Amino acid sequence: MARATAARLEAGGGGLILYARYDPSLVAALKTRIPAPSRKWDGERKAWVVDPKYGQLVSELVQVYLGETVPVPTASVRPSVETRMLRIEYLGRCKPRGVGEPSAMGWADGGWSVVVPESVLRAWFEPTTATARPGTFYGTLLVAEDATDTEIRSAYRRLAKQWHPDVSKEPDAKERFQTIQRAYSVLSDPRLRRKYDAGLAFEAAAAPVGRRPLMADDYRSPLRCGWVLAEGTTLIGRFVVKAIHQWTDIVDGAGRTMVTSWPVGAEHFVTEWV
Repeated sequence: MARATAARLEAGGGGLILYARYDPSLVAALKTRIPAPSRKWDGERKAWVVDPKYGQLVSELVQVYLGETVPVPTASVRPSVETRMLRIEYLGRCKPRGVGEPSAMGWADGGWSVVVPESVLRAWFEPTTATARPGTFYGTLLVAEDATDTEIRSAYRRLAKQWHPDVSKEPDAKERFQTIQRAYSVLSDPRLRRKYDAGLAFEAAAAPVGRRPLMADDYRSPLRCGWVLAEGTTLIGRFVVKAIHQWTDIVDGAGRTMVTSWPVGAEHFVTEWV
């Protein structure tokens, strides 16, 4: 009977690749000691791909569970920064993932291949340099406070498509849609908008300098899918977004917009075209 191939670590796959015979204790240790975003099972290679910073740990675990010495490649793995156009079909909620800040996983190219940190999403949807302050009706519709009536109407229609309860199966779709409707009902009425703007100006004058809105737990992007022009790096086969430069809707040849949502109890998101 042929002896199993000796374990080894190689640089590649956007990280370090561990080739080793199957051992349930080793697998359990890898899953326990290395955070999920920093490890990935590569079915094609039949190997684990891990963040290079865990190379020494992997080597130690192989020694403990397989009794083999595995040198860590001396060549450093430095992912290069690149800009990509991503077709994100579904973007989930931001969650703590055991390493770094909370992040959202995005489905693209047939798998959960995109990672977007919460700070990156907030920088795009809640820019500190723009006039659309988070928590305001302008922030709800993703428009600036000097937006024209046409821009407000267009923003409302875009978000209404994504969150209408008849289309979106997200658990909070009805609540989100009502919030969007409420914002539009005020900002689309000249009299109500002037009154609302006056209230915002008073709050801004009264608020302490430098005060920022409280960050809510389990942050969710206002949009769940789209063509996203993003800058980032590839690490263990996942594209980690560092900055978003553009976000547009996915539209088919018939002019219909993609709307994706995740019904309660479902094992995967569903897609509608409206």
